[in-house]
Amino acid sequence: MTSIVITYHNEGQAFLEECVRQVHDTCRLPSYEIIVVDDHSDVPLSPLTATVIRNETNLGVGASFNRGIGKAVGDTIIMMGCDMRFIDNAWALKLLQDVSDHPNGIICTRCVALKRDSLSIEENMKKPSGYGCELLLHYRNDILCAQWAPKFKQTTYKVPVVMGACYGFQKAWFEYIDGWNLYRGKGALEAFLSMKSWIFGGECVVDRTIATGHIYRDKDEHGRKLSDEFYNKLLLDYWFLDGELTGTLERSNSLDTAKIMFADNIIEIQQKKEEYRKKAVLSKKQYLDKYIDIRKLNR
Repeated sequence: MTSIVITYHNEGQAFLEECVRQVHDTCRLPSYEIIVVDDHSDVPLSPLTATVIRNETNLGVGASFNRGIGKAVGDTIIMMGCDMRFIDNAWALKLLQDVSDHPNGIICTRCVALKRDSLSIEENMKKPSGYGCELLLHYRNDILCAQWAPKFKQTTYKVPVVMGACYGFQKAWFEYIDGWNLYRGKGALEAFLSMKSWIFGGECVVDRTIATGHIYRDKDEHGRKLSDEFYNKLLLDYWFLDGELTGTLERSNSLDTAKIMFADNIIEIQQKKEEYRKKAVLSKKQYLDKYIDIRKLNR
């Protein structure tokens, strides 16, 4: 059994329905369920050919995925936003095989960029695609920034960070790495999950033979607060990098807000640090040496 979890927030019923329809038409799985998590949209959803969970308040993307995966009955999870589009290319069957081959890992697909005026995956296949990401320690005035990784010759290979908005993994591995626990809002979503997967002894993998379409929109209906993004990076830096990076950031109102939120939750954050220390397989040095692109360090 596979559980396909989709998050939704104010993108519009028709926009979501097209995603769900294409999943049904192309996934070709013998046994699956679709769970849509409505993150307290302004207008509740009408019935869908999927199970709908509606958050009583706006929880953010990470918490919504956590809730949907928590309700999933499948041992294998396919996770995406409702801005994904598909063609009948055996994408789900290939993704399930990758998950079987990498049970302690997170798999991402090749990301074919779509725009609202060009939604055909076939028409965009020859354009540049995303093949997972590198994670830059410093980039301009920010830290822990995901940047599209180059394409390699192998069909399936390891990457520092999954990226591309369609992911597969074992539910048990997601629970072991603690999902998006303590994550806020949106920002550093993929790095948050990927860093824990690597440090806890797993991996992140891209299968460039699986092409899925991701609609890039001018407006992000989920909303994105810079203070939340800083907060999420403060967590990663504190838990795994000894807090060395965020001390170099320039002062800003958003960073100050993030630091206040961090201080308000310090007891739970410290408890997680101890829990994660016991799970860590890679040291900080091993992780940085192997899985972070440091070519742009301090540029």
